[in-house]
Amino acid sequence: LHGTKHSFPTRRSSDLVPGARHLEWVALLDGPDDDGSARRLRPRAELAGIVAGLGFTPERPVITYCQSGIRAAFVHWVLEILQFQDVALYDASMGEWANRDDTPLDGPA
Repeated sequence: LHGTKHSFPTRRSSDLVPGARHLEWVALLDGPDDDGSARRLRPRAELAGIVAGLGFTPERPVITYCQSGIRAAFVHWVLEILQFQDVALYDASMGEWANRDDTPLDGPA
């Protein structure tokens, strides 16, 4: 599960790890409201619907990644809240994967 758009260039920065689904991490938050209040985590049912809409279920293994692992950690935490059983975080993320010559990538996100 790709947790964010790339924030700095990599060798192949517009591609995804094969089989990945893109989820912008801020989609998991409500707000900010028009009054400038802080963002909040969406209700559990909404979070479950967003993730299920990408084809994921709590029984299916998921690896989160982004550019460096920071935003992917947030998505990982949300999946734990949703009681996903097998969640891993690729902490080197695209900073490593997209800069290697021996790693496959699928077309632009």
